[in-house]
Amino acid sequence: MKNSGKYRFSIIIPCYNEKDFISSCLTSLKNQDFKGRYEIIVVDNNSTEIPLILPVI
Repeated sequence: MKNSGKYRFSIIIPCYNEKDFISSCLTSLKNQDFKGRYEIIVVDNNSTEIPLILPVI
């Protein structure tokens, strides 16, 4: 079976009112030593906090 995707795997992070923690979570993922291609998807579950704009890393 041919792998047609450009990423080896996806990391999906569901969050609800996590603005104080999501940045450190993403930084930790970025600092891993895995060299393959992967994607990180952050899904907001209708948080009540001020909208969070995440930088592209």
